[in-house]
Amino acid sequence: MYIEDNKEESSVADVEDIKESSFSQLESLEQLQAELIDDTAAQLTTARGNERLTATLTDTMHEDTQYLLRLFGIPYLVSPTEAEAQCAYLDLSNQCDGVITDDSDVWLFGSSHVYRHFFRQDQLVEYYDGTIILNQLGLDRESMIAVGMIVGSDYTKGIPNAGIMTALEILQEFHGTCMERLEKFRRWWKKAQKSDYKTESKVLKRLKNLELFEGFPNKAIYDAYIKPKIDYDQTKFTWAMPQLELIREFIGTKLKWDRRKIDDMILPVIKRMNTKEIQSRIDSFFAPYAFENNSKSYRKNTRLQSAINLLKERTQEAKDIPLENENNDDEDEDDNIPIPEKQPLKKRKRTKNTKLMNNVLDTANKTNRRSKKKITITSPVLSDDDDNS
Repeated sequence: MYIEDNKEESSVADVEDIKESSFSQLESLEQLQAELIDDTAAQLTTARGNERLTATLTDTMHEDTQYLLRLFGIPYLVSPTEAEAQCAYLDLSNQCDGVITDDSDVWLFGSSHVYRHFFRQDQLVEYYDGTIILNQLGLDRESMIAVGMIVGSDYTKGIPNAGIMTALEILQEFHGTCMERLEKFRRWWKKAQKSDYKTESKVLKRLKNLELFEGFPNKAIYDAYIKPKIDYDQTKFTWAMPQLELIREFIGTKLKWDRRKIDDMILPVIKRMNTKEIQSRIDSFFAPYAFENNSKSYRKNTRLQSAINLLKERTQEAKDIPLENENNDDEDEDDNIPIPEKQPLKKRKRTKNTKLMNNVLDTANKTNRRSKKKITITSPVLSDDDDNS
Protein backbone atom coordinates (compact mmCIF):
# COMPACT_ATOMS: atom_id res chain seq x y z
CA MET A 1 0.00 0.00 0.00
CA TYR A 2 2.78 2.37 0.84
CA ILE A 3 4.48 1.75 -2.45
CA GLU A 4 1.23 2.22 -4.33
CA ASP A 5 0.60 5.53 -2.56
CA ASN A 6 4.02 6.75 -3.67
CA LYS A 7 3.23 5.77 -7.25
CA GLU A 8 -0.01 7.69 -7.15
CA GLU A 9 1.72 10.77 -5.72
CA SER A 10 4.49 10.62 -8.35
CA SER A 11 1.98 10.27 -11.22
CA VAL A 12 0.04 13.30 -9.99
CA ALA A 13 3.28 15.29 -9.76
CA ASP A 14 4.21 14.34 -13.34
CA VAL A 15 0.85 15.57 -14.66
CA GLU A 16 1.29 18.87 -12.88
CA ASP A 17 4.80 19.24 -14.29
CA ILE A 18 3.51 18.60 -17.81
CA LYS A 19 0.77 21.20 -17.36
CA GLU A 20 3.25 23.78 -16.12
CA SER A 21 5.57 23.00 -19.03
CA SER A 22 2.71 23.37 -21.51
CA PHE A 23 1.65 26.68 -20.00
CA SER A 24 5.25 27.88 -20.15
CA GLN A 25 5.61 26.88 -23.82
CA LEU A 26 2.29 28.57 -24.66
CA GLU A 27 3.43 31.77 -23.01
CA SER A 28 6.69 31.58 -24.95
CA LEU A 29 4.80 31.11 -28.24
CA GLU A 30 2.50 34.01 -27.49
CA GLN A 31 5.46 36.18 -26.59
CA LEU A 32 7.27 35.13 -29.80
CA GLN A 33 4.15 35.87 -31.84
CA ALA A 34 3.86 39.31 -30.28
CA GLU A 35 7.51 40.00 -31.04
CA LEU A 36 7.06 38.90 -34.68
CA ILE A 37 4.04 41.18 -35.05
CA ASP A 38 5.94 44.10 -33.60
CA ASP A 39 8.95 43.38 -35.80
CA THR A 40 6.77 43.10 -38.91
CA ALA A 41 5.03 46.36 -38.08
CA ALA A 42 8.38 48.06 -37.59
CA GLN A 43 9.64 46.74 -40.96
CA LEU A 44 6.48 47.93 -42.72
CA THR A 45 6.86 51.35 -41.16
CA THR A 46 10.48 51.50 -42.31
CA ALA A 47 9.52 50.33 -45.81
CA ARG A 48 6.80 52.99 -46.09
CA GLY A 49 9.28 55.62 -44.92
CA ASN A 50 11.83 54.48 -47.49
CA GLU A 51 9.14 54.53 -50.19
CA ARG A 52 8.19 58.08 -49.30
CA LEU A 53 11.86 59.02 -49.22
CA THR A 54 12.42 57.46 -52.65
CA ALA A 55 9.45 59.33 -54.10
CA THR A 56 10.72 62.54 -52.60
CA LEU A 57 14.18 61.96 -54.00
CA THR A 58 12.73 61.24 -57.44
CA ASP A 59 10.71 64.46 -57.43
CA THR A 60 13.76 66.35 -56.22
CA MET A 61 15.89 64.85 -58.96
CA HIS A 62 13.34 65.93 -61.57
CA GLU A 63 13.30 69.46 -60.24
CA ASP A 64 17.10 69.62 -60.05
CA THR A 65 17.45 68.31 -63.60
CA GLN A 66 15.03 70.87 -65.00
CA TYR A 67 16.71 73.66 -63.05
CA LEU A 68 20.15 72.57 -64.30
CA LEU A 69 18.89 72.54 -67.90
CA ARG A 70 17.63 76.11 -67.48
CA LEU A 71 21.00 77.18 -66.07
CA PHE A 72 22.73 75.75 -69.14
CA GLY A 73 20.20 77.41 -71.47
CA ILE A 74 18.99 74.07 -72.85
CA PRO A 75 15.28 73.93 -73.79
CA TYR A 76 13.21 71.00 -72.56
CA LEU A 77 9.63 69.77 -72.67
CA VAL A 78 7.69 67.87 -69.98
CA SER A 79 5.41 65.26 -71.54
CA PRO A 80 1.92 65.00 -70.02
CA THR A 81 1.87 61.20 -70.55
CA GLU A 82 4.14 58.89 -72.55
CA ALA A 83 7.65 60.21 -73.12
CA GLU A 84 8.03 58.09 -76.30
CA ALA A 85 4.81 59.55 -77.69
CA GLN A 86 6.00 63.11 -77.09
CA CYS A 87 9.44 62.43 -78.56
CA ALA A 88 7.89 60.74 -81.59
CA TYR A 89 5.77 63.83 -82.23
CA LEU A 90 8.86 66.06 -82.01
CA ASP A 91 10.43 63.79 -84.62
CA LEU A 92 7.32 63.84 -86.83
CA SER A 93 7.12 67.65 -86.66
CA ASN A 94 10.85 68.01 -87.47
CA GLN A 95 11.62 69.66 -84.13
CA CYS A 96 14.50 67.27 -83.40
CA ASP A 97 17.04 65.14 -85.24
CA GLY A 98 15.78 61.87 -83.78
CA VAL A 99 14.70 60.01 -80.66
CA ILE A 100 17.12 58.33 -78.25
CA THR A 101 15.34 55.31 -76.76
CA ASP A 102 15.38 51.52 -76.53
CA ASP A 103 11.58 51.31 -76.32
CA SER A 104 10.11 49.84 -79.52
CA ASP A 105 6.77 51.61 -78.93
CA VAL A 106 8.35 54.77 -80.31
CA TRP A 107 7.82 53.36 -83.83
CA LEU A 108 4.12 52.86 -83.12
CA PHE A 109 3.84 56.50 -82.10
CA GLY A 110 5.23 57.49 -85.48
CA SER A 111 8.94 58.20 -85.00
CA SER A 112 11.15 57.84 -88.09
CA HIS A 113 14.66 58.42 -86.71
CA VAL A 114 15.67 56.34 -83.69
CA TYR A 115 19.01 55.93 -81.89
CA ARG A 116 19.39 52.83 -79.72
CA HIS A 117 22.04 51.79 -77.14
CA PHE A 118 23.01 55.46 -76.78
CA PHE A 119 23.98 55.17 -73.11
CA ARG A 120 25.52 51.68 -73.21
CA GLN A 121 29.28 51.54 -73.00
CA ASP A 122 29.50 47.91 -74.18
CA GLN A 123 27.53 48.40 -77.44
CA LEU A 124 27.71 50.62 -80.47
CA VAL A 125 25.05 53.25 -81.03
CA GLU A 126 22.55 52.03 -83.65
CA TYR A 127 20.58 54.35 -85.92
CA TYR A 128 17.30 53.27 -87.55
CA ASP A 129 15.49 55.16 -90.31
CA GLY A 130 11.79 54.60 -90.99
CA THR A 131 12.26 55.00 -94.75
CA ILE A 132 14.91 52.28 -94.84
CA ILE A 133 12.70 49.97 -92.76
CA LEU A 134 9.80 50.53 -95.16
CA ASN A 135 11.96 49.80 -98.21
CA GLN A 136 13.71 46.78 -96.73
CA LEU A 137 10.91 45.19 -94.68
CA GLY A 138 7.73 46.71 -96.07
CA LEU A 139 6.65 47.85 -92.61
CA ASP A 140 5.03 51.25 -92.23
CA ARG A 141 3.50 52.75 -89.09
CA GLU A 142 0.12 51.06 -89.60
CA SER A 143 1.80 47.67 -89.98
CA MET A 144 3.94 48.21 -86.88
CA ILE A 145 0.88 49.08 -84.79
CA ALA A 146 -0.78 45.90 -86.02
CA VAL A 147 2.31 43.88 -85.08
CA GLY A 148 2.31 45.47 -81.62
CA MET A 149 -1.36 44.65 -81.08
CA ILE A 150 -0.72 41.03 -82.10
CA VAL A 151 2.47 40.24 -80.18
CA GLY A 152 1.81 42.63 -77.27
CA SER A 153 3.00 46.09 -76.22
CA ASP A 154 2.78 48.48 -73.29
CA TYR A 155 -0.97 48.81 -73.86
CA THR A 156 -1.98 45.20 -74.60
CA LYS A 157 -0.86 41.63 -73.92
CA GLY A 158 -1.52 40.64 -77.51
CA ILE A 159 -2.61 37.25 -78.80
CA PRO A 160 -1.34 34.34 -76.64
CA ASN A 161 1.60 32.44 -78.18
CA ALA A 162 1.81 34.88 -81.12
CA GLY A 163 5.30 36.04 -82.03
CA ILE A 164 6.73 38.27 -84.71
CA MET A 165 6.52 35.59 -87.42
CA THR A 166 2.85 34.96 -86.66
CA ALA A 167 2.19 38.69 -86.85
CA LEU A 168 3.89 38.98 -90.24
CA GLU A 169 1.92 36.03 -91.59
CA ILE A 170 -1.34 37.62 -90.43
CA LEU A 171 -0.42 40.85 -92.20
CA GLN A 172 0.51 39.05 -95.40
CA GLU A 173 -2.83 37.23 -95.54
CA PHE A 174 -5.12 40.15 -94.67
CA HIS A 175 -4.84 43.47 -96.46
CA GLY A 176 -5.69 47.05 -95.57
CA THR A 177 -4.83 49.45 -92.78
CA CYS A 178 -4.06 48.28 -89.25
CA MET A 179 -7.65 47.97 -88.02
CA GLU A 180 -8.90 46.68 -91.38
CA ARG A 181 -6.38 43.85 -91.33
CA LEU A 182 -7.08 42.84 -87.74
CA GLU A 183 -10.86 43.05 -88.20
CA LYS A 184 -10.67 40.84 -91.31
CA PHE A 185 -8.47 38.39 -89.42
CA ARG A 186 -10.90 38.25 -86.50
CA ARG A 187 -13.90 37.57 -88.77
CA TRP A 188 -12.00 34.92 -90.72
CA TRP A 189 -10.77 33.27 -87.50
CA LYS A 190 -14.36 33.10 -86.23
CA LYS A 191 -15.42 31.26 -89.38
CA ALA A 192 -12.33 29.03 -89.32
CA GLN A 193 -13.40 27.61 -85.94
CA LYS A 194 -16.37 25.86 -87.57
CA SER A 195 -16.07 22.12 -88.15
CA ASP A 196 -16.73 22.38 -91.90
CA TYR A 197 -13.81 24.77 -92.50
CA LYS A 198 -11.00 23.32 -94.59
CA THR A 199 -7.85 24.82 -96.08
CA GLU A 200 -4.69 23.64 -97.78
CA SER A 201 -2.66 26.67 -96.70
CA LYS A 202 -0.07 25.89 -94.03
CA VAL A 203 -0.14 29.50 -92.88
CA LEU A 204 -3.90 29.55 -92.39
CA LYS A 205 -3.75 26.23 -90.54
CA ARG A 206 -1.34 27.78 -88.05
CA LEU A 207 -3.42 30.93 -87.69
CA LYS A 208 -6.57 28.88 -87.15
CA ASN A 209 -5.11 27.40 -83.94
CA LEU A 210 -4.59 30.78 -82.28
CA GLU A 211 -6.82 31.87 -79.41
CA LEU A 212 -8.29 35.35 -79.74
CA PHE A 213 -9.49 37.10 -76.60
CA GLU A 214 -12.80 38.95 -76.43
CA GLY A 215 -12.63 42.44 -77.87
CA PHE A 216 -9.69 41.87 -80.21
CA PRO A 217 -8.76 44.14 -81.90
CA ASN A 218 -9.37 47.00 -79.49
CA LYS A 219 -9.87 50.31 -81.30
CA ALA A 220 -8.93 52.21 -78.13
CA ILE A 221 -5.40 50.76 -78.29
CA TYR A 222 -5.06 51.84 -81.90
CA ASP A 223 -6.27 55.35 -81.05
CA ALA A 224 -3.80 55.54 -78.15
CA TYR A 225 -0.95 55.21 -80.66
CA ILE A 226 -2.45 57.37 -83.39
CA LYS A 227 -3.78 60.18 -81.16
CA PRO A 228 -1.72 60.15 -77.92
CA LYS A 229 -2.28 62.73 -75.20
CA ILE A 230 0.78 64.91 -75.65
CA ASP A 231 1.81 68.53 -76.02
CA TYR A 232 1.21 69.46 -79.69
CA ASP A 233 2.80 72.90 -79.41
CA GLN A 234 5.21 73.54 -82.28
CA THR A 235 6.88 76.61 -80.85
CA LYS A 236 10.50 76.67 -81.98
CA PHE A 237 13.07 75.72 -79.34
CA THR A 238 15.58 78.41 -78.40
CA TRP A 239 18.92 78.06 -76.62
CA ALA A 240 20.51 80.52 -74.21
CA MET A 241 23.99 81.08 -72.83
CA PRO A 242 24.89 79.18 -69.63
CA GLN A 243 24.71 81.14 -66.38
CA LEU A 244 28.18 80.41 -65.05
CA GLU A 245 27.84 81.85 -61.53
CA LEU A 246 24.56 80.02 -60.83
CA ILE A 247 26.02 76.79 -62.22
CA ARG A 248 29.02 77.11 -59.91
CA GLU A 249 26.72 77.66 -56.95
CA PHE A 250 24.37 74.79 -57.82
CA ILE A 251 27.05 72.17 -58.56
CA GLY A 252 29.12 73.24 -55.57
CA THR A 253 26.09 72.78 -53.29
CA LYS A 254 24.77 69.54 -54.78
CA LEU A 255 27.96 67.73 -55.81
CA LYS A 256 30.42 69.41 -53.45
CA TRP A 257 32.77 70.27 -56.32
CA ASP A 258 35.34 73.04 -55.86
CA ARG A 259 35.44 76.07 -58.16
CA ARG A 260 38.47 74.87 -60.12
CA LYS A 261 36.89 71.53 -61.03
CA ILE A 262 33.67 73.24 -62.10
CA ASP A 263 35.50 75.71 -64.31
CA ASP A 264 37.54 72.95 -65.93
CA MET A 265 34.28 71.27 -66.97
CA ILE A 266 32.12 74.31 -67.85
CA LEU A 267 34.42 76.93 -69.36
CA PRO A 268 35.42 74.87 -72.47
CA VAL A 269 31.72 74.35 -73.21
CA ILE A 270 30.99 78.07 -72.96
CA LYS A 271 33.94 78.89 -75.24
CA ARG A 272 32.63 76.51 -77.92
CA MET A 273 29.17 78.08 -77.66
CA ASN A 274 30.64 81.54 -78.22
CA THR A 275 32.05 80.51 -81.57
CA LYS A 276 29.97 81.23 -84.69
CA GLU A 277 30.13 77.68 -85.98
CA ILE A 278 26.87 76.00 -86.86
CA GLN A 279 25.77 73.44 -84.30
CA SER A 280 26.43 69.86 -85.43
CA ARG A 281 23.59 67.42 -85.88
CA ILE A 282 23.49 64.23 -83.86
CA ASP A 283 23.88 62.07 -86.98
CA SER A 284 27.28 63.68 -87.65
CA PHE A 285 28.68 61.79 -84.65
CA PHE A 286 27.38 58.30 -85.51
CA ALA A 287 27.45 56.12 -88.59
CA PRO A 288 24.10 54.50 -89.53
CA TYR A 289 23.59 50.88 -88.53
CA ALA A 290 22.27 49.66 -91.87
CA PHE A 291 19.99 46.64 -92.24
CA GLU A 292 21.43 43.99 -94.56
CA ASN A 293 18.83 41.71 -96.08
CA ASN A 294 21.55 39.36 -97.29
CA SER A 295 22.77 38.46 -93.80
CA LYS A 296 23.19 34.79 -92.89
CA SER A 297 20.35 34.78 -90.38
CA TYR A 298 18.03 36.33 -92.96
CA ARG A 299 19.00 33.87 -95.72
CA LYS A 300 18.53 30.84 -93.48
CA ASN A 301 15.04 31.83 -92.34
CA THR A 302 12.96 31.08 -95.44
CA ARG A 303 9.75 31.65 -93.51
CA LEU A 304 10.92 35.17 -92.67
CA GLN A 305 11.95 35.80 -96.26
CA SER A 306 8.56 34.73 -97.56
CA ALA A 307 6.65 36.87 -95.07
CA ILE A 308 8.84 39.94 -95.71
CA ASN A 309 8.62 39.62 -99.49
CA LEU A 310 4.85 39.36 -99.43
CA LEU A 311 4.56 42.29 -97.05
CA LYS A 312 6.73 44.45 -99.29
CA GLU A 313 4.41 43.70 -102.20
CA ARG A 314 1.18 44.31 -100.31
CA THR A 315 2.03 47.30 -98.12
CA GLN A 316 1.44 49.74 -100.97
CA GLU A 317 -1.79 47.95 -101.86
CA ALA A 318 -3.00 48.34 -98.28
CA LYS A 319 -2.56 52.11 -98.49
CA ASP A 320 -4.80 52.32 -101.55
CA ILE A 321 -7.69 50.35 -100.04
CA PRO A 322 -10.49 52.69 -98.83
CA LEU A 323 -11.64 52.60 -95.23
CA GLU A 324 -14.38 50.11 -94.42
CA ASN A 325 -17.73 51.04 -92.91
CA GLU A 326 -17.95 51.21 -89.14
CA ASN A 327 -20.63 48.52 -89.13
CA ASN A 328 -18.30 45.75 -90.28
CA ASP A 329 -18.56 44.11 -86.86
CA ASP A 330 -22.17 43.02 -87.47
CA GLU A 331 -22.72 39.31 -87.72
CA ASP A 332 -24.80 39.68 -90.89
CA GLU A 333 -21.93 41.29 -92.75
CA ASP A 334 -19.49 38.67 -91.49
CA ASP A 335 -21.12 36.10 -93.75
CA ASN A 336 -20.29 38.16 -96.84
CA ILE A 337 -16.53 38.24 -96.13
CA PRO A 338 -14.67 35.50 -98.02
CA ILE A 339 -12.20 33.25 -96.28
CA PRO A 340 -8.69 33.98 -97.58
CA GLU A 341 -7.26 31.13 -99.62
CA LYS A 342 -4.51 30.81 -102.16
CA GLN A 343 -5.75 32.61 -105.24
CA PRO A 344 -6.30 30.19 -108.16
CA LEU A 345 -5.02 31.04 -111.60
CA LYS A 346 -7.51 33.15 -113.47
CA LYS A 347 -8.83 31.67 -116.70
CA ARG A 348 -8.35 33.82 -119.73
CA LYS A 349 -11.57 35.05 -121.22
CA ARG A 350 -12.14 34.24 -124.87
CA THR A 351 -12.72 37.36 -126.89
CA LYS A 352 -14.41 37.55 -130.25
CA ASN A 353 -11.87 37.95 -133.01
CA THR A 354 -12.37 40.61 -135.64
CA LYS A 355 -11.74 39.98 -139.33
CA LEU A 356 -8.41 41.79 -139.16
CA MET A 357 -7.34 39.74 -136.11
CA ASN A 358 -8.28 36.49 -137.89
CA ASN A 359 -6.09 37.44 -140.83
CA VAL A 360 -3.17 38.19 -138.50
CA LEU A 361 -3.60 34.85 -136.67
CA ASP A 362 -3.78 32.91 -139.96
CA THR A 363 -0.57 34.58 -141.17
CA ALA A 364 1.19 33.78 -137.90
CA ASN A 365 0.12 30.11 -138.04
CA LYS A 366 1.39 29.74 -141.61
CA THR A 367 4.72 31.30 -140.64
CA ASN A 368 5.07 28.88 -137.72
CA ARG A 369 4.33 25.88 -139.94
CA ARG A 370 6.93 26.94 -142.54
CA SER A 371 9.55 27.53 -139.85
CA LYS A 372 8.99 24.09 -138.35
CA LYS A 373 9.58 22.44 -141.73
CA LYS A 374 12.90 24.23 -142.24
CA ILE A 375 14.43 23.33 -138.85
CA THR A 376 17.62 21.26 -139.26
CA ILE A 377 17.86 18.87 -136.37
CA THR A 378 21.47 17.87 -137.01
CA SER A 379 22.81 21.40 -136.83
CA PRO A 380 23.41 22.95 -133.38
CA VAL A 381 23.37 26.45 -134.91
CA LEU A 382 20.00 28.22 -134.96
CA SER A 383 18.91 29.48 -138.34
CA ASP A 384 17.34 32.85 -139.03
CA ASP A 385 13.95 31.23 -139.39
CA ASP A 386 14.31 29.75 -135.89
CA ASP A 387 14.83 33.18 -134.40
CA ASN A 388 11.54 34.30 -135.90
CA SER A 389 9.59 31.29 -134.67
